[in-house]
Order: sequence, then structure tokens, then C-alpha cells
Amino acid sequence: ASDLPGVRQPVLQTGMGEVVPIGDSRALAEAILRVVSNRQRYVRPREEIVARWNTERTAAEYETLFERLLSGEPRALGAGSAESTRRLGEKENLK
Repeated sequence: ASDLPGVRQPVLQTGMGEVVPIGDSRALAEAILRVVSNRQRYVRPREEIVARWNTERTAAEYETLFERLLSGEPRALGAGSAESTRRLGEKENLK
């Protein structure tokens, strides 16, 4: 996946792929080859993925984010950053 918000998050949260620099077609091609040649490294149990992107859970997370934004809580401003995404992935233990 390219290192873009919304594109990199699922990869960082699940480990199901690799993130490459934006516009680097060579890095993207190399990452695709690594994933295809070592598929078992990138596959996660279906239950893990369903639990992570459950509609109710996603809605609750957005609600929490919006509440933080409305309250002016400083942490909310960086909620979509790569670092917060990595922390969430580690917290969820989805490696």
C-alpha cells in the first residue's frame, strides 16, 4: 500500500501487506513480489479481521474520535497519524 492516510492504516493495523513511499513504483512492485512469494507471513485469521472492522466497533471508534475533537482534546488532532495507527495495531495485538 502507498503511505497515504486511509490506505496505510489497514496494513499497519493488521500486518497484511507492506507500506511503501508514495509514487515509488519500484518499491511497490518489490513489496507486491514479497507479499505474493511469502503469502503465509501476511495472512491473518478471518475472525481477527472481522472483529477489527466490525461495523459497531468502527462506529463506536468514530463516535469517540468526534467526542474528542469536539472537546478540544489534543490527542484527537493526531488520531489519523501513522504513529497513532501503529499504536492501535500494537494495542490490538494484530501482528
